[in-house]
Order: sequence, then structure tokens, then C-alpha cells
Amino acid sequence: MIAPAFRLKADGAGFDAKQARFAMYRTLNRVAKDVQSEQRAGQRQRFTVRESTFVDRLVKIGPGDWATRDRLRAIVRIEGPRGAEDRKNVLYRHEEGGPVAGTRFMPTAALRPSFAAKIPRALYPAALRLVTRRTADGFLAPTMKRRRDGSVVVLGKRRTWIVIDRAGKVGPVLQRGNGVGGLLNDRGKRRRAASRVKTGRDDVRALWYPLARVSVLRPRLEFGLTASRIYADRMDRVFREEYDHALTTAYPPRR
Repeated sequence: MIAPAFRLKADGAGFDAKQARFAMYRTLNRVAKDVQSEQRAGQRQRFTVRESTFVDRLVKIGPGDWATRDRLRAIVRIEGPRGAEDRKNVLYRHEEGGPVAGTRFMPTAALRPSFAAKIPRALYPAALRLVTRRTADGFLAPTMKRRRDGSVVVLGKRRTWIVIDRAGKVGPVLQRGNGVGGLLNDRGKRRRAASRVKTGRDDVRALWYPLARVSVLRPRLEFGLTASRIYADRMDRVFREEYDHALTTAYPPRR
């Protein structure tokens, strides 16, 4: 939120409180827009952004967030799209950082040959129905089968599966056939093959590797720091510009 940190006082010669209020709401909106632009630009520098449009839209100023003459405050927020507001955590969990619990997956070279490469959405664990995902009607659990040895096999789409052993350790996301590179034989050992050899129906490749259950995020979003810096650097200057403009363009008082 951006709000004036001082009160307007009509103690100067020729001070016009009405025009000052007009200048203040325009100032708040200009500074809020600057915060939004600076934050979006900073994210592209501090993160490897593959979906820039989606990430930029998480830094938003809603229709009711703009300042008006009667409401001298402007709000810049990190928020997901309507109906999925909690998707802001894609970014906001990096504001303070710290440990994050839960099984996460890292793509293999078969899916992401370079760090900046995009992965088809259809091959993400949630899209493959290998993890519980949220739907409009609630939650959709994956299909699981228990083996005699106590392990559990999670069956997904596109001939994919995950094996969870009796101790709860999660294995990689495996896919049988239907792909290129990253091949494994039936014993789980890597097979010697050229990187562009097509897989057969019985070949297996690893798509995702599980990470540790607890990972530590660095605080690199810097949303609060950016807003505070822009406010301190530009608030006074922009207000003076807007106030001078308001006095210059104001209608003369009626007699």
C-alpha cells in the first residue's frame, strides 16, 4: 500500500488545499505505477523468468486500488488471477525466503535441455495427475496401487508413474516409451544411446527427480524494499510537479 506519510497543511502563502488534494491522488497513482514497473523489471533480473507475462501480471494494481480525491491511498499487490489468488506464492514465498517443506520435483535433461528452456504444461506432475491437484469441485487425488512389498505406485497419464517405497521415499517420475533421450533400461540403469535416439515402446526415461523434503529459499523478491525505495525517492518530487501542474491548469475561482 502507498499512502501519504504526511498531512497537508494550509500554512503557506497561496496554498490551495483543494488543488493539493488533487495533486496528491495523482502523485500516489504515479508512484504506484512506478513501483509496479520497477518490481516487474527487478524480477526479470533476479529470477529466471520463462513465462514473463504470467509473472508480470502477478504484480498488479486492481480497479479499486487506484487513489481518488476521496481516497488518498494506492495499493500495489502480489496476487494471483481471480479464483486462484494463492498462486501469488509462486513469487511471494521469495519475499522473506526460508525453509519450504514438501516434495518438489526438478526436471531432467530430457525435459529441459537448457536452464531457460520451457517445459510443456502437459508434462508437469500435476498435469500428469501424479500429485493431488485442486479443481473447481475440490481436490483430485492421483491413482495409486499398493504392492505386496508395501511400496505404492502412483499411476499417471502418458504412461507415467512414481514409486514410493515403504519408508515414504518418493522416486523419480518415470515414463515408458514416447520420448527422446534420457533412456533407462528395465533395471533402472542408464542405457548407452545417442541423445537423439527415439525411444521404443518398452524404453523408460526419467522426467522429474524429487528434491529434498525441505529446501531453503533466498529472499530475493524484494517487493517491500522496492516499494519503500520508490516512495522515498519520488514522492516529494512527483507531488511538487503535480501540485504546480494543478495550480497552472486550475479554473479561476468564480466571482
